[in-house]
Amino acid sequence: MQVQSKPALRAKDLYSSGVEHWTLMQDDTVAYDIMMKNFTEGKINAIINGPWAIADIEKAGINVGACANSKLGW
Repeated sequence: MQVQSKPALRAKDLYSSGVEHWTLMQDDTVAYDIMMKNFTEGKINAIINGPWAIADIEKAGINVGACANSKLGW
């Protein structure tokens, strides 16, 4: 499966362009904490993360789903 919607392709291009375009990425720890807080509070619907995050996500009562990045066409 490849994601071909315009927003998905734009996000892929931004992701591939480098972290200097992400203002929150000036401090990786802060950016990660903000992402996880917003995800576990239901403020964002999906994240790209790794197996180290599963326990915290399940602790927040979220039913975890996962797929390899290759499934997204990256």
